[in-house]
Amino acid sequence: MIFCCKFRFQLQRLKTVLIISSFLMFVAGKLLAQYSDNSIVLYSIGEANGLSDDHVQCVIKDKKGFVWVGTSDGLNMMDGSVVTIYRHRENDSTSIVNNNILCLAEDELGNIWIGTADGLSCYERDKNKFLSFQLPASPYGNAGFINSIYAEPKKKLWCSTDGGLIEFDVSSGSFHSFFNVFSKKNNSKCNKLTH
Repeated sequence: MIFCCKFRFQLQRLKTVLIISSFLMFVAGKLLAQYSDNSIVLYSIGEANGLSDDHVQCVIKDKKGFVWVGTSDGLNMMDGSVVTIYRHRENDSTSIVNNNILCLAEDELGNIWIGTADGLSCYERDKNKFLSFQLPASPYGNAGFINSIYAEPKKKLWCSTDGGLIEFDVSSGSFHSFFNVFSKKNNSKCNKLTH
């Protein structure tokens, strides 16, 4: 009998808590709906209205709120109203190394690292220019074809490439390659890293 009374009391308390919670959620939802801006603006951006190419391969939003879009024909920086396009220019060492942008990453200093089909570039925001780096050759595939970049907090980058994993020490400018040498076959597929 005591167990039954205790159970009813707990059940009654649970019902009361659920009713009060439901009421509060209802009121909060009405207040939010009443005072929020119900307009959602979605728009499409493509080659027709400013993007360098419709074939988008990667996108990041940086610490300052800019959206960077890598395409198969250049790098695009969007500030909310204007699209700035960066492309490789022959004989200009301050331009991006290649127009085929495969991946993007931002480091702790706010520099944007760009992996391309032909090497690595870094956009130095404070100087408004690019530095480009040729990755060391790999016996297992194209190490210049960078599939993804991970920026470590301690000025190191990790690049997964078609020719293995490459560590780049930004402060010293040195590269260190890692390969799968335990494969029975000398097969490039064993060292192709995509992500």
